[in-house]
Amino acid sequence: MGLFSAPVRHAMFVLVYMVHLEKGKICTVQNISKDTGISEPTAAKILQMLVKGRILDSKKGPGGGFLLAVPQEQITLARILLAIEGREAFSNCVVGLGVCGNASVCPHHAKWALIKQELNDFLNSATIHEIDFEFLSENK
Repeated sequence: MGLFSAPVRHAMFVLVYMVHLEKGKICTVQNISKDTGISEPTAAKILQMLVKGRILDSKKGPGGGFLLAVPQEQITLARILLAIEGREAFSNCVVGLGVCGNASVCPHHAKWALIKQELNDFLNSATIHEIDFEFLSENK
C-alpha cells in the first residue's frame, strides 16, 4: 500500500533529484523529465505546484528553469504533501466521512487521531535531503 498519491511521489522524486544536483543549479522541465523518467507535462505541472507551494523558484527566459527556493533541510514531506494535495491531505476522515475533527466523530476517530498525530510528526520531521536519489531511482 502506497501512502502517497502519484503526484506527491513525482514531486518527491523531482525534489530528491534536484537536491542531489550542484547547489544553485537551474533545472529545466526537459532535463528533469529526461533524468527522472517523468513525462514533461507531468513534470511541468508538479514543478508549478512546487513553485506555488514556495518550495521551488522559477526563472523565466533564456537560461531559465527551476531551483530550490529554500534550503533542502526545510523541505519536509509534510511541506511537499501540502503543496501538492492541499490542506485536505491532513484533515480528511480515515473512513471517508468528510473532515476529521472532534465535532463529528466517527467510530474510528480515537484510534485514527493517535495514528494521524504520529504520521504528522513523521511528515514534519522527515526531509527530502534524507532520501537517496539512486535508491529512489532503482525502486520507483
